[in-house]
Amino acid sequence: MKDYDIFDGNAYNLLTALVRAERIVNRYAEKSVDRPVKMPHDQQYVCDLLTILKSGTRADFIRFLIREPSSVAQILGRMEKNGYIRKETLPGTRKLVFTLTDPELSDINKTDQICQDMFSGLSQSEQDDLKRLLDKLFTTAKDRLEAEHYSSPF
Repeated sequence: MKDYDIFDGNAYNLLTALVRAERIVNRYAEKSVDRPVKMPHDQQYVCDLLTILKSGTRADFIRFLIREPSSVAQILGRMEKNGYIRKETLPGTRKLVFTLTDPELSDINKTDQICQDMFSGLSQSEQDDLKRLLDKLFTTAKDRLEAEHYSSPF
């Protein structure tokens, strides 16, 4: 019996397997990266996103991180306090945008290589199937969240 196959409900076992896989993948990624600044996973993800997007709003990070607005505000506040990001108001508006202060805070190429290493045990076809299934699961959960709870981050 697998560690995640202990519950009576198959769906609960699937969720447990998914959570365990996500945790071990994140742990591998954290151990495999030698960055000069160690920061929590969510903050590193924000840095990586800002490398690609160049700037982002609080709403962008709520959508990407799938976190409550207050949690995202805390993450961005800590990052701003530590000098990782800069907050600016767009001219002529009240809209806040965040930018990365130092491109060295993100090493997107190293992260991409780590991801390739992690998924190298799956064929391209298996990776495509996994992505398709995870997208379907995400959409189902997102639709239920929006239908059943008013505080959806989407």
